[in-house]
Amino acid sequence: MWGSTGRKSSRSQTPDPLQQQDQLRKQITSLFTYNDHIKELTPEKQYELPFSAGSLDISLLINLPPEFPQDPPIITVTPNDLRHPWMEASVVTWQEKLHAKNWNSQSNLGKILQEIREEFIRAPPVRSAQSDVVEDDWIAVNSPVSYSSRPPPPIPRDNNNAQLSQPQSNIHDSLSSTLAIEANIIKSKSNEELEELLSNESAFEMFFQQLDQVQEQKTVQEELRRGNELFANKNLSVKDELQQLQQEVSALDAEWKEVWQKFQENDQRQQAAFNRFSTANIIGRLRAAALECDDLSESVAQSFLDGSLDHDTFVKQFRDLRKVYHLRASKVERGQRNDIS
Repeated sequence: MWGSTGRKSSRSQTPDPLQQQDQLRKQITSLFTYNDHIKELTPEKQYELPFSAGSLDISLLINLPPEFPQDPPIITVTPNDLRHPWMEASVVTWQEKLHAKNWNSQSNLGKILQEIREEFIRAPPVRSAQSDVVEDDWIAVNSPVSYSSRPPPPIPRDNNNAQLSQPQSNIHDSLSSTLAIEANIIKSKSNEELEELLSNESAFEMFFQQLDQVQEQKTVQEELRRGNELFANKNLSVKDELQQLQQEVSALDAEWKEVWQKFQENDQRQQAAFNRFSTANIIGRLRAAALECDDLSESVAQSFLDGSLDHDTFVKQFRDLRKVYHLRASKVERGQRNDIS
């Protein structure tokens, strides 16, 4: 599918960085020139073109490899269960334009993408179920998929090896459904295609991007990205309302501080007024008044002894003063026992 293994790698024809960057920008410009609804997911690396084909909502995901535009782009299709003559698994493999032998840095990516979209609209892809059948001639290597390293190729079964001569049912039981699908995909490739996978980074990248695990990870990442974008837009939509509420809260806080200051001032005045009628203050004033009556009664008695007052006047004044004195003294005593009325 990717041509002869004797073909020279396109990396040997890579221009200088400035020229490559200029070609990259021209290719990206063509994407937006020929396609109205193109979206930039990752600058200079990943783009998306959503459109409708018949009853299907389709998205073309354009991945630009590190050596682009010397190496062809990798265009994948979602949903990833579609089938079309221009597709292998979920990767667009249009031989005339996207084949490694036919692609060059002068190819017009925007126009190619437009032609793919028009072809899918003219002849919409159809859904197909994934096959879980594992071919008997290959055994997939049970190793995790890594984005940073190339997985080893499948190992052909050696019928003379006693360790691999276990019953076919045991082999099927030991393989997960994911590895079974991968083994089936690899089995369908020719030796030339497998050699190309091992020698051509672009070809391997295209094969890698079509793996179900990779597609599932991309789907999860896209859902998370869209979810985050949704939350971000929701937060931005209430930004003005939030700022208005913040201003109202600030105004209410300033008003509260002013009212609180007035309350404290009034409370201090109230406490000062209450202190005038406190038990200690009243007892002190009663004690002073009682002592005053006692002094007056002593003064009246001295005047009587000096002959300044007659008997009747002395008795009346002295009795009244002592009466007031004893009343005030008794109140002082009750107040000290917290029994003041």
